[in-house]
Amino acid sequence: AGGDCAHWGPAQRLLINPEVEVAIIENGPEAMLREGLAYDRCQVGGITNIDPTQIPSDGYVDIPERLCLLLRTQLDVVLPTGLAVLNAADPLVAAMAPLCDGEVILFAADPEQALLAAHLGGGGRALSVRAGQAVLLGAGAAEAVADLADLGSGVADAGLVDNLLAAIAAAWALGL
Repeated sequence: AGGDCAHWGPAQRLLINPEVEVAIIENGPEAMLREGLAYDRCQVGGITNIDPTQIPSDGYVDIPERLCLLLRTQLDVVLPTGLAVLNAADPLVAAMAPLCDGEVILFAADPEQALLAAHLGGGGRALSVRAGQAVLLGAGAAEAVADLADLGSGVADAGLVDNLLAAIAAAWALGL
């Protein structure tokens, strides 16, 4: 299907398709308020950022803290054996890590990001960028998995790098 498919209907069609092995579903704040999630539990849930300028027009979610409460729904449905992928560079997102019942993988483009270092120091897994490479970090090891230069000049945009790191972290969480 073409167009905006970040809604309950397209997500349900994807989930009931017997040919689908892995589904990645975007849940924006407006759709979550209007329709809810198309599933009740998931193996991997992620939050890339919380943009206070994207406050929905519902009259209830009127401040960034309430937007956080809405978006944390994605973490609330992660299975205890599942994993959350969270942006360590966004303080509102990173603060949600303890709310996940499963493991947490943090990501940040800056490998010197303090929360990333603390998470790794506590035995966690993370993803970052070193020398132009997306690098998996954990258990004292680092493995380069993607050369950002190979992905085109548009990847230099910080938001695209964050989205790429989140996608790689989700794939890592699923063992892909």
